[in-house]
Amino acid sequence: MAHQTIKTATEALDSYDAFAAGQAIEKLIDQLSNWYVRRNRRRFWKSDDGDDKQSAYLTLYECLHIVQRIIAPFMPFLSEAIYQNLSKCDAQAKPSVHLTQWPEFEPARLNDELVFEMDVVQTIVGLGRSAREQSRIRVRQPLSRILVCVTDAKHEQGKSAKVAAHKHIQQIIEELNVKTVTFIESDTEVVSSTVSANFPRLGKRYGKLMPAIKAALANADSAAIARHAQQKRNFELEIDGQYIEFEPEDIQVQTTSAEGYTSSSADGFLVALDTSLDHALIIEGLARELVRTVQDTRKSAGLEISDRIVLAITGSERILETLQQHRDYIMAETLALELPTNDEKITTETKRKLEHGFRVNRTLGDDSWCITLIKA
Repeated sequence: MAHQTIKTATEALDSYDAFAAGQAIEKLIDQLSNWYVRRNRRRFWKSDDGDDKQSAYLTLYECLHIVQRIIAPFMPFLSEAIYQNLSKCDAQAKPSVHLTQWPEFEPARLNDELVFEMDVVQTIVGLGRSAREQSRIRVRQPLSRILVCVTDAKHEQGKSAKVAAHKHIQQIIEELNVKTVTFIESDTEVVSSTVSANFPRLGKRYGKLMPAIKAALANADSAAIARHAQQKRNFELEIDGQYIEFEPEDIQVQTTSAEGYTSSSADGFLVALDTSLDHALIIEGLARELVRTVQDTRKSAGLEISDRIVLAITGSERILETLQQHRDYIMAETLALELPTNDEKITTETKRKLEHGFRVNRTLGDDSWCITLIKA
C-alpha cells in the first residue's frame, strides 16, 4: 500500500491535485497506525530480538521513511521532526528531509489484489464494530459468532469479495472478538426491511402517480428493493400499466434486526452480531477487562512497555473464577512473572515485594477487584 500511495500522490501532485494526494497519504497513515501497528503489537513486544520482531520493525521503519518524505510538502515541520528522529541511525542521512529525494514507487511492490482483499476485511470489521456499538456490549466482551452477508462484488481481475472475506477470516475473528464467522446468502435471516417512497424526490416527477407508487412499494419484495438500494443499483416496478425506474435515492429503507442480533450494513455488506452471552463468554470478557486494567496500572506506575512484573489480583467471586480459568492468558498479556491465586501459598518474598507495590481498585458492574504490581 505504501508504494501505491507513492504512485497515487505523485500522479496527483503532477496534475496539481493536492487534495487527492492528501487523501491518499491520509489513508496510508491511518492504515499504518490503526491497522498495522495495532495488529502487530505482539511482534513488537517480543522479549527476544528474532527475525520476526526485526521484520516488524523494519517494515514500520520503511513505511515511516516513505511517509516523512511524502508529507513534507504538506507538513514541513512535522516531517522534519520525524526525519530527525529516524535519521539518527543513518550516518549518511541528509541534514534535512527537504534535501532528500521524493520517493519512487516500485511496480513489483504494487498489489491491487491484496489492497482489495483488505478493503473487504476492513469494511466487514467496520460494520461489525458499528453493530457492537448499537448493542452496547463492550468491545472486550467476546461474542459467540457474527453472521456476514457479502455481495458478489468483483475486483477488476475477477477477485470475489466473498473469497477475500473467507481468505482473511481469522483477522475478522480477532478484530471483532468473536469465536466464529458464519457466511449467509441472504440478509433476511437476521434483518427485516421496510421500504417507502422518498416523497420529496418522487413527488416532483410523478405527482398524481404517488398513491399508486406508495401502494406498489408496500406490496413489493422489500428485501430485494433494500438490497438494490444498498448496492446503489436502480430497479423497476410496474405501476398502472407502465414500468417506472427507481434510483436508490428514491427509496427510504428501514431495517430491524431479528431478536438476539444487532446488525449494520453498507455498500452491499451486512454484518449481524449474535448478542447472546453464556457464562463462559462472560468470564472470558472479565479476563480481558483484567488485562486492560493491569495494562493501565502499568502505565500509571511508570513502567516501560517491556518491563516484567510481579502481579496480584484480588476481588469478587467471579473475578477469582476468572483468575482460575484464565491465569496463563492474563500473565502472558501483562508480562507477569508471578500471579498467585487464592489456592496458592504466596511466598514470603513475594509478599514482601507486593507490600511496596503500586495498587489500584477497579469496578465493572457487580464485579470489583484490586490490582497490586511491582517491577520484577
